[in-house]
Amino acid sequence: MDQDQKKIITIKRYSNRKLYDTSQSRYITLAELGELVRRGENIEVIDNDTRADLTEMTLTQVLMAQQKQKQKGIRNLVQSQAEILLQRISVPVQQIRDEALRQVEKQVEKLKRRSESQESPEAGETPEVHERPIASILTKLESLKASSDEKLLSLLLVQRLEQLESEVADLKRRLELLEKKDDERY
Repeated sequence: MDQDQKKIITIKRYSNRKLYDTSQSRYITLAELGELVRRGENIEVIDNDTRADLTEMTLTQVLMAQQKQKQKGIRNLVQSQAEILLQRISVPVQQIRDEALRQVEKQVEKLKRRSESQESPEAGETPEVHERPIASILTKLESLKASSDEKLLSLLLVQRLEQLESEVADLKRRLELLEKKDDERY
């Protein structure tokens, strides 16, 4: 059953700010309401007197309560988003890295074959003399590959962090407005 087909749990909010879960026929706390949302339940919060939809305002209060409890609510949100981002980009970055490594290895093999077919060791020379330039190229390619991985990851993280900072600033502004409205109401 997907999100749209789930039964909507109606929560009545009374003028004394108490929340009543009609599906369980009992009063619930903001923390319990937050747990319902985390479990994926569809909820609606309505004012018992006016029938006005108070869902967004109440969920904002849930977030505020959680933030007060943890004192690091927004920081934890940003950190968890950054962790999710790292998980999402690590697989594509690893695929790009693996493909680049395969291409490098193909080129190295071509260089080895070309080197072996064009140059044979002169009298008294060991094959190692001819392999040194290839080893040097391999070392440089590995260094370049590692550097490019770091730069790509840094670029992606910086872009995502800028986006998250903007989103957090917007959320802070919206929370302040909602707190102000809530203070004015009560």
